[in-house]
Amino acid sequence: MATDSLGNAYVCGARVPALSSLQFFAAKYSGGGALKWKNTLAGGGSSKFNFARAVIATGDGVYAVGIVARPRHGQDAALVRYKR
Repeated sequence: MATDSLGNAYVCGARVPALSSLQFFAAKYSGGGALKWKNTLAGGGSSKFNFARAVIATGDGVYAVGIVARPRHGQDAALVRYKR
């Protein structure tokens, strides 16, 4: 979890849309706990291994890093930038 200077909180992890899959997930909550936005990234191939591991809020955006599956190529690291 990360916070910004305005009191917003950013979380990351995995979303489970089906029993056999995971999606890279990041979300922003206001200081009062209201959901502001959420985003998922569903790599390719076996989606059992798509997940965000860390999130950081900076002056120019929010960054989440994690793992996504690639068809026939295993896994890759993923770095995703979101607008605050």
